[in-house]
Amino acid sequence: MIAARRKRLGRGNSPDVDWIRRARTLSLALALLAACATTTRTPDESLIRPDDLGRDAAWLADPARTGRGVGTPGNADAADWIAARMKELALAPGAPEGGYLQPFQAPVGAKLQGENSLTITGRTLALATDFLPFTFSDSGTAEG
Repeated sequence: MIAARRKRLGRGNSPDVDWIRRARTLSLALALLAACATTTRTPDESLIRPDDLGRDAAWLADPARTGRGVGTPGNADAADWIAARMKELALAPGAPEGGYLQPFQAPVGAKLQGENSLTITGRTLALATDFLPFTFSDSGTAEG
């Protein structure tokens, strides 16, 4: 229903959703690079240069990566690129069998069922207008 509405209105994802996806993917990529920073040699700070970081971030955030959703060619390209970059930086592989890539299960394509609601500070938000769960969202409550 939401996808049909967006298509009818001539819209894909909202700019906010696209920005959130790009920011989330870039954050994950940078976190992976930082988490794998174990080296087999003495760390050399000269290996990390601002121009390289900017180039890396630009490559990962480029529209050619097609949003890097799970199971997409853009995601596979980004994963392969990050693994190659880690090798280039002489980072020690930490995945099974000595590689840089670790497979994992990621649920995608979930369908909205039953009641879907979000209330913040007593205000109930409208589904598809004020919020839209990701297709990999889980059910639950949070307080605080």
